[in-house]
Amino acid sequence: MLLAKNDMPGLRRLVAGGLRRGASPRALVDLLERAVKGLRTAKGFSERDYDKALIAKALGGPRLLYALQKAHGLPSQTTLRNHQSIPTMLTSVGVPTEEEVKANIDTFLQPYVKPPSRDPRVGNTLMFDGIVLEARFSYCPKRDKVLEMCREHSHRITTWRPLKLSGDS
Repeated sequence: MLLAKNDMPGLRRLVAGGLRRGASPRALVDLLERAVKGLRTAKGFSERDYDKALIAKALGGPRLLYALQKAHGLPSQTTLRNHQSIPTMLTSVGVPTEEEVKANIDTFLQPYVKPPSRDPRVGNTLMFDGIVLEARFSYCPKRDKVLEMCREHSHRITTWRPLKLSGDS
């Protein structure tokens, strides 16, 4: 009845922790009762929890991750960032150059991103598309350029502005 009437984030982690410590059935029920009252929370996350959080952040952004963190006990954005190295893709301004493609491939194939599998059937997929996810300009401070422009026409526009020095007029 306790579990049927209450939806607790991190329930699996809470029970697994109790079983690892060798808790009796009565001790597990006490643990669940304290969790329902808000006196006990689950500690630690599994790799599956981190993977779910990474997918939620990648597909839905930080707001979706926050909602799932509160509703289902997924790791927060800060915890996810501290646990996993998330590579940053170099966005192309206009038609991708060979250097940009090579830099992105090198970044995503680093061993710290995802260690290579021992299974020879597992590999990587490289895909290119021309889809802009948000129809608005954005600024890339790393490259000091404006992004998210139409690839076919961006070559006509200067995407950077040289800084004026104090002596320039």
